[in-house]
Amino acid sequence: MTAADAVGQGHGLGALTRVLVGALESRAAVILGAFSYSLYLVHMPLLLVAKHLLEPTPLSNGALLAVEFLLVVPVIVAINYGFSLAFEKPFAGAPRRQVPPVDAAAATLMPAEAAKEAVTTGECRAELPGALLTPQDR
Repeated sequence: MTAADAVGQGHGLGALTRVLVGALESRAAVILGAFSYSLYLVHMPLLLVAKHLLEPTPLSNGALLAVEFLLVVPVIVAINYGFSLAFEKPFAGAPRRQVPPVDAAAATLMPAEAAKEAVTTGECRAELPGALLTPQDR
């Protein structure tokens, strides 16, 4: 049962809600929703580029608005769909790698008492590559 069916069965939400739910479940809305994150990420830089390109044109405000809705918006949606296919979709179905939990006791290289003794006796000296050693350390 879709949300529109539930609304239509008299749950008291009204005709306007049925229309809105139907619109949101439409094929176009579902397709747009499939790459909406890419649209969210990339639309603003593209809008700014379009604004920069259209700024010097001698179009009236109404004509400029028409160009933006009829040309710029579809181009931005198409670019974002390509962005989604190239960068979002390849990772969407990839299985997540499970990182095994780290056992803190097993992660230590030596017991705490031995580490403390090595530091206090001066036996704990890092092995640095020759280029990083100062002349007195060589």
